[in-house]
Amino acid sequence: LGLGIAGILISDWVLVLIAVFIFVGAGQQTPVAESKTVLSTQKLADAYNKNALTLVIGDRVSKAVDYILTSYQPDFAVMQGNKLLGIVSRDDVLRSLSTNIEDLYAQQIMQRDVLKLDAGLTLAEARAQMTEKAHRVAAVFQGDVYLGLISLEDIAEAFMILVFWERQQALRKAKQAGQAKPA
Repeated sequence: LGLGIAGILISDWVLVLIAVFIFVGAGQQTPVAESKTVLSTQKLADAYNKNALTLVIGDRVSKAVDYILTSYQPDFAVMQGNKLLGIVSRDDVLRSLSTNIEDLYAQQIMQRDVLKLDAGLTLAEARAQMTEKAHRVAAVFQGDVYLGLISLEDIAEAFMILVFWERQQALRKAKQAGQAKPA
């Protein structure tokens, strides 16, 4: 602000422009820092969908279509017993519907290259790995045990919920502190 005011006082518009860029850049770093702080407090084990619908090796694309039409879930693990074989996404299903007239097996359209993340990672660490390896969806594991799927959209949703929750907690504390003061 001082740099901008000085630029206005001495009529140096380049100095004012530099001040504006610094001010805008600093304002954009705050949400990024807040995001890293909030997401580094929650573990992946707390954020994946524990009640997710899955497909099994004999299921067909039509079953995934039923799931898409009757649930909010866009991604489905393809399982053989307790073993994760791959992932079928909404995009995989839509691509199959547009290019195939027959009802293929889920394993024919599934993505076999699945990013596996440890449940002990923070959401920030999971997001970083998913972004770095260009995976929108990852499988959550605890050791060798498959737990569920998490997507970048799930992490963004968790961030919004956590920020809302933290703000509500801060408001409650402020309200309680205001009521505790003698009148």
